[in-house]
Order: sequence, then structure tokens, then C-alpha cells
Amino acid sequence: MFVFVFYLCNYSCGHSYICYEALEALDMSIKDKVNKAKSDLQDNESKLSKELNALIILVVRLLLGAMTSLGKVSSFLKLSMSLDRARFIIETQ
Repeated sequence: MFVFVFYLCNYSCGHSYICYEALEALDMSIKDKVNKAKSDLQDNESKLSKELNALIILVVRLLLGAMTSLGKVSSFLKLSMSLDRARFIIETQ
């Protein structure tokens, strides 16, 4: 497509070098925008992953709280310690 547009521009105006420079600048601009969009997407993906992990920990803690109200304290303590380790690992990533 780039070559086709270059030939079309050369045919229509006769200033092939100027048109080539303009098309090259446009191509670089598009590449920069694509790279920025990819970077933003990766950042958002990372933020969503951290938020999802925090939500999972919250839900598990709520379930553990329900278990303790049913009298299963020893299993709660074991899982609570595991969750604290998991939270530390997630927050340090």
C-alpha cells in the first residue's frame, strides 16, 4: 500500500521526494501511535490483574470470615496466613 500511494502521489503531482518524505513521516506517526496504544494496553492489563488479585483475596477473606462464624477457626488461621503470604507476593510484583 505504501508503494502504491507513493506512485500515485508521484504520478499526480510530480514531487516524488516531498511526497515520499510526507508518507514516511505519516508511517512513523502511525507506528508511534500503535506502540503507545500497545504500551497503554499493557499498563491497563497490569492494573486490572492487580485489582483482580485483590478482589479474589477479598472474596476469599469474606468466605473465611463466614467459616470462622461457623466455628472452623483452625482452618481460618491456616488460610489467613496463606493469604497474607499471597498478598505480599502480589503487592511486590
